[in-house]
Amino acid sequence: MLRYGAQGGSFIFLFALLSCGNAAGAAKSDDLFALSLDELMQLEVTSVSRRPEEIRHAPSAIYVITAEDLRRSGATTIAESLRLVPGMNVRRLGTGSWAISARDFDRLYANKLLVMIDGRTVYSPNFSGVFWDAQDTIMEDIERIEVIRGPGAVMWGANAVNGVVNIVTRSAHDTQGTLISATAGTEDQGILSARYGFSTSNGGAARTWVKATARDDQVTVQPNQGDDDWQTLRSGFRYDSDANATDTFTIQGDVHSGRTEIYSTVPTLTPPNYQSVYNEDDVRNHGANILGRWHHSTANDGELIMQVYYDNDQRLAKDFYSSILQTSDFEFQHIPQITGRHSFIWGGGVRYVDDNLKPEPLFPNAEQAYYTRTSGFFQYGYALIEDKLNVSLGSKFEYNDFTYFEPQPSVRLLWYPNQSRTFWWAVSRAVRTAGRNDQSADLNYLTLPPAAPADPPTLVTFKGNEDYQSENLTAFEWGWRERFSANLTSDLATFYNRYDDERAVIALPPITQPGPPQYVEQAITPVNENTVHTWGFEYLVDWQPRKNWQVQAWYSFIRRVDEYTENPNVVFALPGERREEDRDSASLRSYWNQGNFEIDSRVRYVDGLVSGDVDPYTELDVRFGWRVHPEVRLSLYLSNLLEDSHLEGRATDIISFADTEVERAASVTLEWRPAAR
Repeated sequence: MLRYGAQGGSFIFLFALLSCGNAAGAAKSDDLFALSLDELMQLEVTSVSRRPEEIRHAPSAIYVITAEDLRRSGATTIAESLRLVPGMNVRRLGTGSWAISARDFDRLYANKLLVMIDGRTVYSPNFSGVFWDAQDTIMEDIERIEVIRGPGAVMWGANAVNGVVNIVTRSAHDTQGTLISATAGTEDQGILSARYGFSTSNGGAARTWVKATARDDQVTVQPNQGDDDWQTLRSGFRYDSDANATDTFTIQGDVHSGRTEIYSTVPTLTPPNYQSVYNEDDVRNHGANILGRWHHSTANDGELIMQVYYDNDQRLAKDFYSSILQTSDFEFQHIPQITGRHSFIWGGGVRYVDDNLKPEPLFPNAEQAYYTRTSGFFQYGYALIEDKLNVSLGSKFEYNDFTYFEPQPSVRLLWYPNQSRTFWWAVSRAVRTAGRNDQSADLNYLTLPPAAPADPPTLVTFKGNEDYQSENLTAFEWGWRERFSANLTSDLATFYNRYDDERAVIALPPITQPGPPQYVEQAITPVNENTVHTWGFEYLVDWQPRKNWQVQAWYSFIRRVDEYTENPNVVFALPGERREEDRDSASLRSYWNQGNFEIDSRVRYVDGLVSGDVDPYTELDVRFGWRVHPEVRLSLYLSNLLEDSHLEGRATDIISFADTEVERAASVTLEWRPAAR
């Protein structure tokens, strides 16, 4: 709950609101924001039902980060921009690493959030998490980010358990001409983006772009544990063609390379029983992807979409961890032309993965593996009362090489008694399918020094369990959206989640290995024996008191109860232990325009982590923008102004890194969009 720092945070909330209010009172500008609150409620999204629908009529807890939100947030990474979403858990653990999830389970490599960029899933099937340092594009080319809090498995399948993040970039038709953007600052030391868009002779449009970044290291909590600075280089293209009145084609791709310094340790059997991994063993990631999409639409046939993509991702850390992951994916969806009160959508797909994990000290017995996932889905909708009450039911059906057949059904009810009020209810099942590491990992975890000089050391290893099954969620949700007036709206989402067959870790009988050198191997392995309950809500209010001033506030609360297995061999907990933890977060954001000037501020409160010994914190971010010329924008962004630095989380997963703190920062951005001559 709101412990220390909350009172200070509330004063800052009040100060920010009053200061912006006084400024707005003096405003005489007729400048309008990109979208009014009424228009925002009518934005069309596709993440809930795979078809365009207005936000106010979407039967799910969905939030849209618009292009204007991104520009005025000061965020320079996709991960950082997700702090704008009500109830989204975003904790920065290092310069290039984040723990991100919705509705709890936020840890390094969180495995219950599905992330897509233009329909291409970007999570690693090894552990069902996301390498956030490898996900990037020119921020100005993002049209919107649709975020579902809660399960989206009926449409998107496995691992869309606690949420879905769908990043949608602009069509090449909307990015014509030149864009050059440069950022320099204390932490974002250098970010240079350049893009050129042009029309083609056949009525299509194309763009090509390049982006280079250099980010400074964060403050390490422990002394003498090194830097974690981060550099990346990425380039890509997109081509969109409207071949005729019924067909459109898209082809896009990019290549990237990055380097992140790390500090970690690899266990050894000789004193001091660990080997430092740092500097010369930086994590280097390289990759490339290409995607093609065909959209066919006619009055008689309805809509047919086919998509295929290939993704190659390499993460190489000498003497630590190395992996080459290749993914080939094909999917289609069909919306038949149906009149009356009925609606229907169906589709399917297949994914093939070549996972080449290299033998390194962390995974000494790693080898190459191949696996596939085949899926199909449907969703049927019916208007019980036309233009008032709709019901939809559907399911995703998947077959994978780890847990075989997985149905994931959902039932949703939407009631909108008028155009200003919406209620929705949902019951869903979603699964986090077991990954390769769950079933076949062979990882050296740590070495315990001998208790006496004559005793051998103990090597603790993490062994996969070939019988490990999916983790299952049953979710109950309810929501209410209200437009009180043209300048005041609210959105409430509540939930109760029950997670069965959650991971517990147990110890296997120790084995003495004769060596040399002699040591005791103590293996630990995962089993599906824990149960977790979470319940809570997210409440959002949007207010536009004046044409040139918008304010948004949200608050979220969650209670988590962990019920641990009675297995006497359980580790990291006591047999049958029950743990409870309450967490909340809040945000107040203000956008203000005055002619060619902008002043934006955001205060955010994030609760602490009892389990991770992380204190709550309150922070203030401020941005000043100036349109110097019709072709030139200049902005100053100041972040984390209330403290020199603060800890947001700890990398407490099997693979852990040095704890680092997020620092106060300042940056300047210059954007140039020359008009066509």
